[in-house]
Amino acid sequence: MLPDPPPKISTRLAIVLLLAPFACMADPKIMTAADGDARSFASADAHEADAPNGLAPCGGPRPVERRWIGASSPWNDGTAWYPPHPPRSDESVAISVAAPGAPRLVAFTSVASLCAPASHPISSDGHTLHIFEYLDAVVLGPGMVLVDGLRTQIRGMVPGLTVQGVVRLDGDVGVDGDVAIEGRNLLEVGAHRMFVSGGLRSNGTARLLMKDAGGVVNVRGSVSLAGGAVRGVLTNGTLTVGGDFSVERGAYRPSEGHSLVLDGREPQRVVLSCEDAACLAPPSDEAAFLNHVRVSAPARVTLTGGPAFVAKDLIVESGAQLLIDVPAFVAGDLHLAGTLMIAEGARIQIDGTLRAATTALRGGAGTIITARCEPASSAPAAVCP
Repeated sequence: MLPDPPPKISTRLAIVLLLAPFACMADPKIMTAADGDARSFASADAHEADAPNGLAPCGGPRPVERRWIGASSPWNDGTAWYPPHPPRSDESVAISVAAPGAPRLVAFTSVASLCAPASHPISSDGHTLHIFEYLDAVVLGPGMVLVDGLRTQIRGMVPGLTVQGVVRLDGDVGVDGDVAIEGRNLLEVGAHRMFVSGGLRSNGTARLLMKDAGGVVNVRGSVSLAGGAVRGVLTNGTLTVGGDFSVERGAYRPSEGHSLVLDGREPQRVVLSCEDAACLAPPSDEAAFLNHVRVSAPARVTLTGGPAFVAKDLIVESGAQLLIDVPAFVAGDLHLAGTLMIAEGARIQIDGTLRAATTALRGGAGTIITARCEPASSAPAAVCP
């Protein structure tokens, strides 16, 4: 137990997570660009108000060993820490709610765990903050948070995120920049939400793990997934993408309740890198495919690159547009309230039912193959039997 610091101010502070935009959503699993930004994900913990000496218990495996009690000044200002010395790289630290300010980074900085109330954001000032056990804080950019370790947990807000370990969300996370999952590592979303203002990429055998129905990852930039074939890591939750969505080999093989939502404000491309029909009905073990897919207004999406397999339903909402210029197969239904165009030489085969508005099919010279239509007059006679 740390001794009491010099005289302090007794403070009770409730910090509220700014998630009001999400409360009114018709489908809580789907977020769009209008639902807020990364700054909405400030730390939600109010536990610090009741902690002794204004010290928040951090969520990592060890007790807090040093805390910030000073005004706004450089991280390495030893007089602002208690006990009075800059933290070592293996220490768990916290920012006191009673402190008159918060630290700013002046170089690459590494600690085991860091907790801070949202009222005391930490400025990375263009530098990297390295965490390997636990993070619950608002870290402002420019800069980046590098997270590694075997059981690291994070929540709050960061200016950019690089994952080089096994990392799990312990609450909602906002990323005011890009996310990179590197090497043979893993980012587990759980039942939480992550908003990414930039892009998301994985390389090597890195994986995004989504197994909880309430899990949401909303990426306003592009998503690029690379690596070998993998099953069972995307079984639930919703991945919402505002930019291009590209997959190499079998790096995206969702199942069960997992959904992909495309809702960009600019034209989007969905590229499944596959060179032959091995990607279709059902795809080979090395091929990427889609599961539940929703194209939301005002998205204008082109499905291209290689043959595409949709394992469940494909939904094109009113005001949205989907152009298909590759062979495509939909194992479930095609719900078409928006516009579908098939490029010359391309085709889409629907194993379920085509449920289309009478004006939804227009343009293009490709082929639609389906056994059933609802209503029967919803598509040209050449399409429906």
